[in-house]
Amino acid sequence: MKNLEYSIGPVLQMQAGESFSSEFSVLPEKGDFEGIEIKGEVSGKLTLMRLKNAILAQVENLSLKVLLPCQRCLDSFEYPVKIEELDGTYVEKINEMEDYTEDVFKIDMKNHRIDISELLRQEIILHFPVVSVCSKSCKGLCPVCGVDLNKENCSCDKEQGLKQLSILKELYNGKTSSTKKKDL
Repeated sequence: MKNLEYSIGPVLQMQAGESFSSEFSVLPEKGDFEGIEIKGEVSGKLTLMRLKNAILAQVENLSLKVLLPCQRCLDSFEYPVKIEELDGTYVEKINEMEDYTEDVFKIDMKNHRIDISELLRQEIILHFPVVSVCSKSCKGLCPVCGVDLNKENCSCDKEQGLKQLSILKELYNGKTSSTKKKDL
């Protein structure tokens, strides 16, 4: 059983509009968040509200840390994720999914359970940085030898690594004979 599955038997017996809230702090199992490596606990407050033929799951104050690769030096680093509020709708039957415009998931009616891991995973991904960098001062990798410049220096000629792109630099500076200015 996954740590982010919840029994909803009592919620299914509630009238529409009634809700149940609970704080949670779980250590996710491997695979709970496909493609995301979580470091430590995931915590927040879960509120389950009964709707006509569905359950609205609201999560508040979600807090966790993910491991991301630095796009400069390729080392992994911890990135804190804090999400104030998110919600998703869980329906009893597939044909009821079209009635909702938000994130919609299926209730496991056989076991009266919902799994909020996919709801959380999708929202966590939306909170990733556009460019993941371990620190503002990260020097990255040497373009010639590939050494991590944060850990050691190298004596490579940095211009040598850029020779393959030198034609672009010449084009940009207007130094090649193949570049002709057209008279308008």
